[in-house]
Amino acid sequence: MGTGFIDRVLVQVKEERKITMKYNLLDHKRMWVEKLEEDLEQLELLGHNKTSTVYKEGLKRTKKAQKELATLWIGYN
Repeated sequence: MGTGFIDRVLVQVKEERKITMKYNLLDHKRMWVEKLEEDLEQLELLGHNKTSTVYKEGLKRTKKAQKELATLWIGYN
């Protein structure tokens, strides 16, 4: 086993780490979007209608997170 083999193994390990980090970020963003969507549902259950400032702000944050998730997803595929 020469240094060429070790170099190839190191490159492979680095690539696997990059992939793992990407999917961890993707999973984190997906969970965040799910949480924001649940929060919107809770706001409705608490009596906030869709024209209330609180609901509109929650919707704005949710839409932004959904867009970021879609961008991440496209970037990884």
